[in-house]
Amino acid sequence: MTQISVWRNYCAIALVSAAVIFLQIAVTRVLSVVVWYHWAFFSISLAMLGIGAPGVWLTFVNHRECWLGPSLLASAVLVPGAIIAIVNATHFFREYSILFCLVCLLPAALANCVVSDVICDHLLGR
Repeated sequence: MTQISVWRNYCAIALVSAAVIFLQIAVTRVLSVVVWYHWAFFSISLAMLGIGAPGVWLTFVNHRECWLGPSLLASAVLVPGAIIAIVNATHFFREYSILFCLVCLLPAALANCVVSDVICDHLLGR
């Protein structure tokens, strides 16, 4: 592994991790202001699940090279979509609270899947 690819991995991990942190801060702020403040604590719990679930998933599933691109693309599409959906559809929150949970969880889980995949690639020397 060359020095450039090592720094590229570090930069990828740092940028995606920063994006996930900013997403979770935005979701926490939006839910606490728009809906009720106690849903902000729920979004923190979903963020922790979104951090842990991809690591467990990648541990039990065979590692494949093709997951990085689709996970990153889906995360890039779902992050702004999640914020827009939470802000615009809060009046449907009581009826579709499970969908709100998925809207909060999927972008973070996919982005953390990217982080886990890059870390696995780095540790395995790919």
